[in-house]
Amino acid sequence: MSSQTEPKPICLYGHGVPHEAVASEAITPGHFIARGAGNTVAPGFGGSAMVAFEYGLTGRDINDAYAADDQVIFHTYAPGSGVYALVATGATAVADGDMLSVQDDGTVITAASGAVAIAQAREDVDNSAGGEPARIRVEITTGTTV
Repeated sequence: MSSQTEPKPICLYGHGVPHEAVASEAITPGHFIARGAGNTVAPGFGGSAMVAFEYGLTGRDINDAYAADDQVIFHTYAPGSGVYALVATGATAVADGDMLSVQDDGTVITAASGAVAIAQAREDVDNSAGGEPARIRVEITTGTTV
């Protein structure tokens, strides 16, 4: 597939401030992450748009997960930035324009009423029959309640 249909970097456009921390469990680039105690991170939602980044300096790409105790590179993205995130396994179809919230495992789903939406889908993805998270282009929003 071409880069037009399957991007290679997590950051598609916009601005992300880079950080590093130690993974407390496995993290795949594209997971939203939350900070923990002792400079650790894990998949989840930490209140802002922090997304695990690929570690290209060692030849890794977006499909190479960080293991527990690895140094994780992640970026905190500004609203309007586009990232290549992960849709939850078994999630119902996500339509272009849907507002998305982050689950405890760092994947996104269509935001339910009353949930905090951190991103907006920029393409249609149906992962309802998927056995693992699927990639989706999203644009970071301001974290509003829907």
